[in-house]
Amino acid sequence: MSSQNSAVSASLRSLVLMQKGQVLRTAKDVAHLELISLGVREGGELHSFFTEFQIGFFRSQTSDEELSDICEPTPEIATGTSFVHDVWVLPQEFICITSVQGEGCYLYSNITEAVYDFSLADRVSFIENPQPRWGSFFEFMHWYLAPDVENAR
Repeated sequence: MSSQNSAVSASLRSLVLMQKGQVLRTAKDVAHLELISLGVREGGELHSFFTEFQIGFFRSQTSDEELSDICEPTPEIATGTSFVHDVWVLPQEFICITSVQGEGCYLYSNITEAVYDFSLADRVSFIENPQPRWGSFFEFMHWYLAPDVENAR
């Protein structure tokens, strides 16, 4: 579970600001409402990140997965989350934070605030005993935006 203070760290902020394009969120109220509609806890890491930053064209040297945004230009996270709940029948606690192309995605847990590397081929074992790959959303984002490839898969 994340700490009480979920403000984005200076090191993560630095990694985000190195990304191309507009990364600072202007539609904070819209992002807040989208996050709340998904059951994301206000003040948690996912909420703190997406109300401050928008994901345009983030590039990762550690992953081929494309991150989704909460509301700009469209509510991609809500769309992906509906898909993993309705089609893959995953528990409601999980929010899909990437595209679902390739029959896998990264999932955020509203309960533990951990991030999971999900593969549809391992769905049954995932449902029976989900094991997070990252203990928090900020830990995941540090990995995702890391400038070196030593942390790759």
